[in-house]
Amino acid sequence: MNIEQKVLGEMCFGEELVVLDLAAASDLEVLDQMAARMLAEGMVKESYAAAIKKRESVYATGLELPEMGIAIPHTDPEHVNTPALCLGILREPVSFGAMGMADQRVDVRVVFMLSIKEPHAQLKVLQALMKVFQEEGRLTALTACATPKEAADKLRELLAG
Repeated sequence: MNIEQKVLGEMCFGEELVVLDLAAASDLEVLDQMAARMLAEGMVKESYAAAIKKRESVYATGLELPEMGIAIPHTDPEHVNTPALCLGILREPVSFGAMGMADQRVDVRVVFMLSIKEPHAQLKVLQALMKVFQEEGRLTALTACATPKEAADKLRELLAG
């Protein structure tokens, strides 16, 4: 079990928090499935799934990047037990609201769901993730991983820089 290993300072992450080949018909289904994994691993409270869906409806997190669309859903600290990152690789792209553009949608292939305990940590985490996305080929390499362990190791490597 590698979930105790940390990324981005204090965030728990391991193969237990990787959801490969995630099949969903909507962004809400993606959020439900990933929040359920975070809950099963004890990272978040029962209220997390509803809170993350509510926040996503107000502050969409889909980003259209040159390589592919991603989403970085997160919510308020009171729904979090432990800071963590959950990685979702979708079987087929799912439409998410575009960050900062209420009327636009993004076809998302990779989701980085965050549980953040300290509000100030959010910016640091988002900046580190953005560095990963800037180099072409990194997201594709992540989506090519065959097992949760391989994906967890690859993301750790990418975040380490």
